[in-house]
Amino acid sequence: AGPLTASINLFDDTTVTTTLHRSAGPADSVVWTGAVAGRPRTSVLLVAQSGYVFGNVHLGDAGEYTLHDNGDGTLTVRQVDPASIPSETDPVPARETADGGAGRAVIPRSGDTAFDVMILWSQEVLDDHFADEAMGRAWAASRIAELNTILEDSLIAAGARLAYAGTADYDDGF
Repeated sequence: AGPLTASINLFDDTTVTTTLHRSAGPADSVVWTGAVAGRPRTSVLLVAQSGYVFGNVHLGDAGEYTLHDNGDGTLTVRQVDPASIPSETDPVPARETADGGAGRAVIPRSGDTAFDVMILWSQEVLDDHFADEAMGRAWAASRIAELNTILEDSLIAAGARLAYAGTADYDDGF
């Protein structure tokens, strides 16, 4: 599939238009990456899996947003508090694809070092934050896609694979 132009309504006064490119992802996920035209230091990452959508929109100095599926066909958009993010150096520019898009591999490429990641949560976390296990696994897949985007942008020839995501039988109380 070719590039997809999408408008993302973050809040009543903040709508961005981006050209998204489908990226390599786990077999049961659809991963789209892109940037906002004419706005440097921006990125968009959307991951769809098992009917759920999660993602991030980074608008550089204009803000950071997370998109969280509510399990009922709606998304919650949250603006990230910039004070909660430590300072960092300027990002490495994204590589251009043959069609001019900012293409990223969100799974390890052949020849890269790959490492497996297991993400676990308690029954309490499942009940409080996810509609079901499939929603939790979709959220975990979005975190792995973002991690792999960060690794690639940092020119690190390694990538994470989601080995397992699910509820663990333990009490997360203190």
